[in-house]
Amino acid sequence: MLVAVLLFGAAITLLAILGLASPGKLRNFVSGFGRSRNGFYFAIGIRLVFGIMLIGAASESRFPLGFQVLGFVSLVGAAAVAIIGQVRVQRMVEWANARSDVVIRAWALCAAAFGAFLVYGAM
Repeated sequence: MLVAVLLFGAAITLLAILGLASPGKLRNFVSGFGRSRNGFYFAIGIRLVFGIMLIGAASESRFPLGFQVLGFVSLVGAAAVAIIGQVRVQRMVEWANARSDVVIRAWALCAAAFGAFLVYGAM
């Protein structure tokens, strides 16, 4: 499980670096998921898998309590996305994509820090 969290953290970090370098490419990437029904189900599924991975890897990580809390937050996030529905998720994606490049880069920087935290915690 720990290796899966490490790989997931690395993927988040790489995607965040894309957002830092080119906010437009990140917008296009996110928009593709926001418009499709499959993207909606993917958003729910990835949160479920991520939450289960974090909870499963918590005891072996550098931050057991942190990983457990993040895992449960991810599971709650999956339920929240399912409850609010695809139309509202699509509106949220459109709202986020309308933000300036500075805002997108700021969020990407936060995502890079989060991904780095996951990698460090899983090592």
